[in-house]
Amino acid sequence: MKNLDILNNKNFKNFLILIFSSLPISIILGNAIMEINILLIIFSFIVLILSSKKLINDIRNEKLLHLLLIFWAYLILNSFFGIDFTNSIKRNFLFIKFILLIFSFKYLLLHFDILRKIIFSWTMILLIVCIDVFFEFIFGFNILGFESSMKNERIVSFFKDELIVGSFLFAFLFIIIGSLIFDNRIKIAFLITFVVSLAIILTGERSIVIKLLFSLLIFIFFVQNNLKIKFISIFLLFLSVIALLNLDTLKVRFVDQVKKDLNFNHNDIKHNLLKTKYLNQSVFSYEIFKNNIFFGVGNKNYHKACMNLKDISEDELIKEMFVHCYTHPHQVYYEFISEHGILGTLIILGIIFKLLFDKDNRPLLKENRKLILIFKIYCLSSIIPIVPTGSFFSSSQLFLFFLNYSFYQVYIFKKNQK
Repeated sequence: MKNLDILNNKNFKNFLILIFSSLPISIILGNAIMEINILLIIFSFIVLILSSKKLINDIRNEKLLHLLLIFWAYLILNSFFGIDFTNSIKRNFLFIKFILLIFSFKYLLLHFDILRKIIFSWTMILLIVCIDVFFEFIFGFNILGFESSMKNERIVSFFKDELIVGSFLFAFLFIIIGSLIFDNRIKIAFLITFVVSLAIILTGERSIVIKLLFSLLIFIFFVQNNLKIKFISIFLLFLSVIALLNLDTLKVRFVDQVKKDLNFNHNDIKHNLLKTKYLNQSVFSYEIFKNNIFFGVGNKNYHKACMNLKDISEDELIKEMFVHCYTHPHQVYYEFISEHGILGTLIILGIIFKLLFDKDNRPLLKENRKLILIFKIYCLSSIIPIVPTGSFFSSSQLFLFFLNYSFYQVYIFKKNQK
């Protein structure tokens, strides 16, 4: 099959539009549907590259591929240093899927004129989810009748029993507004930013709201050029947050509960931390790290190592509190130091830094770099300290991270071409 045949095949192009456009819906429908969608995208990419030796050679010579393969090799090695090889190797081996996914997005979106249609579809889906969030915030249940398990505190929307709608909206926000700004549709981008940001705040997901504010400040300070608009944007952002926090529901969630959580009634810092949800994982992570300084306990082995503390820890308070061990430490740096140790953490952060800031991996023209920064904002927010997060190496988290990174790669190429 010749490459020209694939590029001009309308059925193949329509199939690509379908599987890419339905990606947000597949996430809503659950991990199994999402994985099927990802595999279809990867399969389409393999069909494309097998039709052209030139494409295979182009990919083989990319520095990005070499760097990602080093990342993969490290993760495989990490399995051998972990306390449970079987538990680690499956997750680490399947990292190859995300390498393929990055190149799938990059090459399929660059070789077929489908990007605008996909962004339009994603925008419509996000706006429908936002409307549903507003509906549930007002009436207490979503359009389909789903009710949150934390009614009056968190929004569930179409996710039925998972409180992740804010994370979902945030993952697609900067892809969409970056694409709109790239096409010089500034007013629409501003409107989408406002609507989606408001919906995220109303979901009650505190960590995502912190990431959102962090991301909006990056956007205002480092992407926006006009000084007057910068000051107006900061003022409006500050005013909006103050106004929203005066709503009773949000005030309880973002102010009263945080005060309650941080109201330490003991002089011992460690005791206070162990009594505080999520922060207690910092103590467990450090305890695990002390026993596995260089390479950690291995990817996906945090829970097992944490439960083992009841037998191996010399601290009686740790032994007493081990029942609060979670499946993962709920913070990216706790995860890195406990499961990867000092050397592993330095390797991971070094590779992430190289992916995001390497001089060979950015637009040729200096004036284009601010615009391309938009597509890195989600990735940067994923590695900010202290704020609770999902497991960085879980399938869903890695997918959203590399989804945003893929668009960063796509628009670097498009800007350099312009």
